[in-house]
Amino acid sequence: MPCYIKNREHIGNCSNLGTLTAFIENNLDGLQYTKVWLTRNADKLQFDQVDHNASTGATNTAGAMSAVTTASHQATPGAILNTAYTELLDWDDRHTFPEVV
Repeated sequence: MPCYIKNREHIGNCSNLGTLTAFIENNLDGLQYTKVWLTRNADKLQFDQVDHNASTGATNTAGAMSAVTTASHQATPGAILNTAYTELLDWDDRHTFPEVV
């Protein structure tokens, strides 16, 4: 007999969904290492851009670092993924390998 989920309380009555229910109720994050991996590479791109601006002397007329220059070079999703997948080629064992790879 198929199990139809009418509401949250009814989930517990479905024997084949017991593991899924426990997973949902414990709020476990199935992609926690993937999020850390992507966030680390997004941060790396942001820091690289700031370092590049500082080394090239990207300043405004007042002589301060230009927020416009930094903001206009935000890391794109494609750039983040390229950097993240490149990191896999020379993986640092101090980090846990991402789940999705």
